[in-house]
Amino acid sequence: MIFDTPLKQGGLFLIISVFVGSLFNSLRTDFNSIPMIAIEIEQATGEILLEKESGPNEIRSITTDQALLLYKEGILFVDARDIEEYEEGHIPGAISSEDFMELTFHIEEVQSKSAPIVTYCGGGECAKSEDLAFDLQATGYNQIYIYLGGWMEWENKGFEIEK
Repeated sequence: MIFDTPLKQGGLFLIISVFVGSLFNSLRTDFNSIPMIAIEIEQATGEILLEKESGPNEIRSITTDQALLLYKEGILFVDARDIEEYEEGHIPGAISSEDFMELTFHIEEVQSKSAPIVTYCGGGECAKSEDLAFDLQATGYNQIYIYLGGWMEWENKGFEIEK
């Protein structure tokens, strides 16, 4: 028989799984299909940032200087780190929750889905802020900035912190 070894059976199972997964992903109608190739996040320019005119459902990354500018303008910051890290120190006024539904309810109490939001995590190789940004986008938020430098850059620059 052609599939008489565990290796061949495993290979067949893998091929079928990839096909079925791809098929269901392509048939999703909620616009939340998983991209086959990672989406590159565009850097926000000064004009877009200052005018707060991102297109619908755009996510853009921001620098430390841009994050400070948005902070001074009173834009909501959302900390994507674990709650223990958040409690040890965070950007003043930032909110955090390990429960995504609780977090979205808290955001909705403070502002509309069309208002800008900045997500951040620890910085460096941390991707939690990007994951959070895409989750928020999937629930209808349409002006999201990702502060890639995150907590590490904010603290290293000596900016105001809250504990």
